[in-house]
Amino acid sequence: MISKIPLQGKTEYVVESGDALAAIARRNKTTIDYIMRANGRVTGVIHPGDRLMVFPLQFEVVIDKSDEMVVLKLKGVFFKEYPVIQFALPPQIKVPVKTEIKDRVAWFGEKRVLFNDKNYLNSKKWLQTNRRGLIIRAFDGSDKKEQDFGILVAPEDLEEMFVLFRVSTPIRFIE
Repeated sequence: MISKIPLQGKTEYVVESGDALAAIARRNKTTIDYIMRANGRVTGVIHPGDRLMVFPLQFEVVIDKSDEMVVLKLKGVFFKEYPVIQFALPPQIKVPVKTEIKDRVAWFGEKRVLFNDKNYLNSKKWLQTNRRGLIIRAFDGSDKKEQDFGILVAPEDLEEMFVLFRVSTPIRFIE
């Protein structure tokens, strides 16, 4: 579970009739995954009057090829870093690149799943950017096919990034 320690910007949201987690996340510039983890929830079921801790996840991501790190910054200040296990980039990706998260994708087997699917917690996740072939995904040791492009990180790091990175999170890829 994510800490309930006070942090500037962290607020309590009271669920109203007709609310849905996706809309609450969007309005509060956070992710459904963050809301669920920060509030110790295992399902997406909410009811009017429920109190949810929310925090605007307005991070910037810097992927540093020379340091082999994915660096997370909050308002320009270092927040956390994750080591890159492998860069498997298509030849058309030339550094430096500015892009953003386009989609947060979860797969179980050959099927895309959403947060309310029973297989979501055990799914493979990707953070897809607006640049073809520039995907952040977990390294599982079987990434040997040429078409398996991406920036490969430890599975536990990707799980955490999936909680913290929103669609539209800006990314700078530098050398």
